[in-house]
Amino acid sequence: MATVRRYQRHAPGAGLTSLVLLLLLAGCDMFRPALPELGGTGISIIANYSSPDSCLRYMKLGIEAKAQGQELYISALADTSVDKLAGFRAWFDPAVERLFTFRPDAWLLANERDFFSDFVTKRNYPYLMEWQPDSLNSDDRADRGGGAYAVLHRHYQVFSIEPTQQGQDSLLIAVGYADLYFIRISPSRWALRRWDDRVDPAVGAQPREPFQQGFSFSYRRLATSGG
Repeated sequence: MATVRRYQRHAPGAGLTSLVLLLLLAGCDMFRPALPELGGTGISIIANYSSPDSCLRYMKLGIEAKAQGQELYISALADTSVDKLAGFRAWFDPAVERLFTFRPDAWLLANERDFFSDFVTKRNYPYLMEWQPDSLNSDDRADRGGGAYAVLHRHYQVFSIEPTQQGQDSLLIAVGYADLYFIRISPSRWALRRWDDRVDPAVGAQPREPFQQGFSFSYRRLATSGG
């Protein structure tokens, strides 16, 4: 029986729409200098990491900008080189870990930088990333009461926007759930300290179909490490 390559369709121009929205959402309290000509658009982006939501926003934009978006993505993460205890760390889904013979002792900021560089080159087409609420887990929004932490639960998907005979379609290349722990590192600066990754049960630890590309970030990260 022939294997069907599964796509999820998105409206053309969705990536450009998110870029425009992000430009409009960038506030006056800017943290980093402008990045020139992001994605070949000739538009400079000034990132603002003043809330957990804005961190997610620029992580999304960083992946969509691919190689030129690495600093947008990485700057949303707590800096491991300053404090290994407070710095960024990712944890893997146990079902995915069992698929690999080698696993790094800890997944820190440098590992995530290598993962980003590898992931954005998996497909030679534009990417589109989506964060959606995890309907089974409620957020802990202590940040909205002036607190120093927040825990957000999200379902993530990344698509490669690829040409077809009919125009274009979206190939799912990453999917899973993330428990995301943010900390306030200054009055106007937030960062992602911990990412607990979980597979999407609809896909499992490893896609079952040969042409399916919807691996979790757990799988993508461990594959980057040479496991």
